Amino acid sequence: MKDWGTDLWLPQTLAYLKNSFSKGAIGVKIWKNIGMELRDADGKFVMVNDARLDPVFDFIEKNNVTLVGHLEYPSYQDQIDARDKMLEKHPTIRFVGVHLGSLEWDVDELAKRLDKFPNMAVDMAERICHLQYQTIKNRQKVYDFMIKYQDRLIYATDNSVGKNSNPAEYKKRIQERRLSDWRYFVSDDVMNKSSLAGLGLAGATVFNGFASEEKKGPWIAKSSIQTFNMCGYAAPKLPTVRVGFIGLGQRGPSHLNAIAKIEGTEIKALCDLRPESVNKAKKIIDGTSHNPTIYTGGENEWKKLCERKDLDLIYVCTPWHLHVPMALYAMEQGKHVAIEVPAAVSMEECWQLVETSERTRKHCMMLENCCYDFFELLTLIWLAKVISEKLFIRKALIFII
Repeated sequence: MKDWGTDLWLPQTLAYLKNSFSKGAIGVKIWKNIGMELRDADGKFVMVNDARLDPVFDFIEKNNVTLVGHLEYPSYQDQIDARDKMLEKHPTIRFVGVHLGSLEWDVDELAKRLDKFPNMAVDMAERICHLQYQTIKNRQKVYDFMIKYQDRLIYATDNSVGKNSNPAEYKKRIQERRLSDWRYFVSDDVMNKSSLAGLGLAGATVFNGFASEEKKGPWIAKSSIQTFNMCGYAAPKLPTVRVGFIGLGQRGPSHLNAIAKIEGTEIKALCDLRPESVNKAKKIIDGTSHNPTIYTGGENEWKKLCERKDLDLIYVCTPWHLHVPMALYAMEQGKHVAIEVPAAVSMEECWQLVETSERTRKHCMMLENCCYDFFELLTLIWLAKVISEKLFIRKALIFII
C-alpha cells in the first residue's frame, strides 16, 4: 500500500499486478492491513469496499484471477459488511474467503453468503475445529452443509514452515493433522471425549476440498505457463537404464518380462501392494542377471521405491486413479516415467504431467502406443492405397491408437 492516498498508488499498483500476472501469478490476497492497520488522514480504517480499491478489483476481475480475502478484526461486523458490499459491487470476481470466510461460528450464516455470492468459495484453514464443535451440537446440519457446498470448500491447515523447522518432524505433524481431519470428514468414528462423531461423508461423497485439482472448482485457477519445451529434448544417454516397477497385477508382469530381455537395462526394484503379486512377478526374472529389491505390504511402499537414488526409470502399471500421483512423485524424485494407459483421466491431470515433465526435464511416456504395430501400419497402408485409387468405402473404420 505504498503511496496510498496519492496519485502514485493506483498506476503503480496496477503495473505491479500486470507484471505479476505476466509471470504466472494466479491469485491476489487482500492482507489484514486492509481494515486493521491502514488508515486515512482522518484516522479511519480503510475498508475493503473503499471506492479507491474498485479499479484494482476490476482489474483482477477482468483478468479472471482469484481474489483471496483475509479479513479479521478489530471491528468484526464492519469487516464482514465491507466484504459483502465489495462482492456486491464485483459480482463476477472469483473470491476465496479464508478461515471459512470469517463466518466459522455458524454454517447457516456461511451458507447465506455462498448462496448470495455464487463465485465465492472458502477455505477451512485453522477452522475445522469450529465445524467439529457445530457437529457435536447438530451433526446432520453440518453434514448437509458439507454435501451441498462441497465444491466450494477448500481444505487447508494454516500450518507454516519456519527457518528452524525440522523437515521430518514437520512432515510427520502435517500428516497426522491431515489424517485426523480426514477421519472426521469421512468416518463415523467417535473421535474424543466430547462425543464428536465423524461426519461419515465417505458414504455419500468426499467433499471436493480433498479431491483432485479438477474437482476443486474455478476458485483454484490453473496455471499452464511453459517453463521448458520437452519437444525434441533428449535426456543424457545412460549406459545402463536402471528400472523400478510399481504395479505387478495385470499389465505389469508383461512389461517386466519385456524389459528383462532388453540389453542395457537393470531391473532394480519391484513394488506391489500385494505380496503374492510381487513374488509371482519376481519369478519371471529368476535365473537372469536381474536381482530386484521387493517393496510390498504397505500403501506407501511405492514412494520408497521412487526415492531410491539408483533408479533412472519408473514403470507405473497400477489402477488408473494412481497413475498421475505416482508419475508426478517419481518425476519429482528425479526419475523418468513410463505409464500404462490411460496416462491421465482429465485435462488438468494431463497438464500436471506436462508441467512437471517440463520443470524436472524428465521424460514421461504413456505406454501401449500401438501406432506402429503390424495391424495399425497395415491398415494405414491399405487406407492410403484405397484413397489414392479413389475408391469409396461404405463401412466405418475405428482406429484405436
